[in-house]
Amino acid sequence: MTYISNPSSDFLSRSDRVEEIDPLDQKYLMETLLEATDLDTNTTAEVYVNMNGYRYLGVTGIMAITTDSVTVTVHATCQDNVGPTGLTYVDKTNDWFGVASWADTNFCATTPTPVAVTWVKIQYVTSNDSGDDADLNLYIKKMF
Repeated sequence: MTYISNPSSDFLSRSDRVEEIDPLDQKYLMETLLEATDLDTNTTAEVYVNMNGYRYLGVTGIMAITTDSVTVTVHATCQDNVGPTGLTYVDKTNDWFGVASWADTNFCATTPTPVAVTWVKIQYVTSNDSGDDADLNLYIKKMF
């Protein structure tokens, strides 16, 4: 953190004012993780979020459902020994967001407390009919 001291002081209290130039509580990164249309029926896929250096996560999912169904869950790991696809993940959807999954519905969810994880995997599963016509967009916001 970088602090500056105001060279002018408050005469009555004899105090200097100090303020943070680049506050850590305003550090964030927004990303579009996925913009997929006409997802194949009966498939499972994942997208990964590197959480190194961040403590909070917000996830927004926008679904366009016609004949197929889409279910989204969030998983996490503290492992960091290989790339994100070679790690063991634990489902954290209910622990962090209070729901088992999001199925055929738009959602916006945030972690209410800091999460000390290395990687987050957002997994989606398509099922039901054979329309190959479900759409899913995933957006995230990571905060320090």
